[in-house]
Amino acid sequence: VSIDLNTGRWSKVYGVSWTDPYRTIDGIARTLSFTYRDVTQFTSASSDFSSESITAGLDYSYPITEYQAVRWGVALQRSSLLTAEGSAEQAVDWVRNNGNSFSETFTYTIPAPNPADPPIVRTVSVDGTKFNSAELVVGWSFDSRNRTLFADRGVRHALSLSYTVPGSDVEYWVANYNYLQYIPIFGPFTLALDAGDCGRNRLGHLLSQCGQNAGRGDHTRGNRSASALRWLSILVIRCRPRDLPYARSAHHSWQSV
Repeated sequence: VSIDLNTGRWSKVYGVSWTDPYRTIDGIARTLSFTYRDVTQFTSASSDFSSESITAGLDYSYPITEYQAVRWGVALQRSSLLTAEGSAEQAVDWVRNNGNSFSETFTYTIPAPNPADPPIVRTVSVDGTKFNSAELVVGWSFDSRNRTLFADRGVRHALSLSYTVPGSDVEYWVANYNYLQYIPIFGPFTLALDAGDCGRNRLGHLLSQCGQNAGRGDHTRGNRSASALRWLSILVIRCRPRDLPYARSAHHSWQSV
């Protein structure tokens, strides 16, 4: 059982999943998951954009060798997107022309600089859309790490592709690749390399979690119909089986969109 609770002023993620590693005698594992995600960027330095989604997933994996496995599954998702006057043109155009679009106007007041003056009235127009989708997910992984938790040697490759099935309110695709390697240096010190690439089409560009690495970049800027998010992190960690790994030396991170 895995529980993910991540909350902040502008982002909230709540998730729970349950994995049965030996669902069948052939070694097929089954994972059931449920996730709620609410991300608000109306106050960030990027683009005014807000997304809320509820996802239920069913996933199977099957080991094909000692180090390799394939996975497949389906995810049902209900999403809503909101844009405002400061949103990227790409986001505004999409929510106005896809899904179940709607527009709302909100009026609010703020105190005037001079207490003797009447409050200032302001109006904000919001465009949004709501839609349901079903995703098919396939993937492949190679994992030679000596431990799943607190590893200090080995490498992991993970490749996945998700695509909405016909009949969904919208269509999009997301492809993810992640590379993770641990290289012993000396004693308890290990060099950790984490890199990845995420490609997606226009809606995937707006919604993509990119292997749960959303937040590494701005997912709403630009007007490209397809884009990629890439990252590279280099860490020197001190890792012992009984201790949590923690940074001991230089840390460098690079990303591009």
